[in-house]
Amino acid sequence: MRITQGDDAVELALSGEFDLSRAPTVKEELSRALERLAQTGDTPTRMVLDLRELTFIDSSGIQVLVAARRRCLQQGIDLSLRVGGSQVRRVLSLAGVAEYLGVE
Repeated sequence: MRITQGDDAVELALSGEFDLSRAPTVKEELSRALERLAQTGDTPTRMVLDLRELTFIDSSGIQVLVAARRRCLQQGIDLSLRVGGSQVRRVLSLAGVAEYLGVE
């Protein structure tokens, strides 16, 4: 996971597979990023999850994304997803969460 912070956005880029074995790590990193922002009072207005380099996502990955969306809403942060591969986009659409998650 690569994290980049700009003036009004935080971008987290994921690559490879986002499955049960990786979900806890990604969830923890997302939580840390949001906690750091809340502690500094320098909360950007937008968080972007760049999933263009993901090759696979399963239900545990989707669950982490939905939880991140909820948490961002609670903190007043807009969340959007950049999805490149048709495999990941298809899974998010079939799961019925693409629109809720803000897929670009």
